[in-house]
Amino acid sequence: MKILLVSATRKEIEEVVGTLGNPKSLDQGFLRGFAGETLVDILITGVGALATAESLNRRLMSSAYDLVLNVGICGSFNLDYTPGTVVGIVSEMWGDLGAEDHDDFLDLFDLGMLKRDEAPYTETELVNPGNALSPFFSSYPQVKGLTVNKAHGNRQSIDQCVKKYKPDVESMEGMAVFSTCISLGVNFQSLRSISNFVEPRNRSAWDTTTAIRNLSVEINKIIRVIRK
Repeated sequence: MKILLVSATRKEIEEVVGTLGNPKSLDQGFLRGFAGETLVDILITGVGALATAESLNRRLMSSAYDLVLNVGICGSFNLDYTPGTVVGIVSEMWGDLGAEDHDDFLDLFDLGMLKRDEAPYTETELVNPGNALSPFFSSYPQVKGLTVNKAHGNRQSIDQCVKKYKPDVESMEGMAVFSTCISLGVNFQSLRSISNFVEPRNRSAWDTTTAIRNLSVEINKIIRVIRK
């Protein structure tokens, strides 16, 4: 079993690195360790969809994995998912790729640059097709992800986004992982922990410490279960 953990930053995955046997840095942003006999590679891509897509594509072109697991923290639009909650993201969509039309936002589907339901899209989303390892992740709340280049922090834009897309969480890398893995036919899952509600920017209300701690516990639990 070979697992690739994909994270935007070292901070989000640091606690997991510390639990692996014989962890070694093999390259900038690339580490390798073991959980028992299971090889666990860790790819630190950098923040954002572009950096993630480039880094993940290079890695998958050079090595094959049984599972790519995208992990990190995220913001929650859904009040049911409070900071510290670990969720499984089953679909992703773009949240800010398109054009402004005065007070409205037109995405690539609105503009006719992409067609709804045209492969690999389901309506306007990329949906994880699932694999033999999916049951291990089904116990987590199954949510819809929104990928953005600019994290929401303005009430008007938040309300507009919620009305248009009805997302549960937002991150800056999810769509890159979904797109890359679907196009290459690679098994993948996305597991993220809520660090904050998506609201007018209020850093004092963020709880990244709890989010990362809870995420690390669940990642290690998943690795222990999968390797059996």
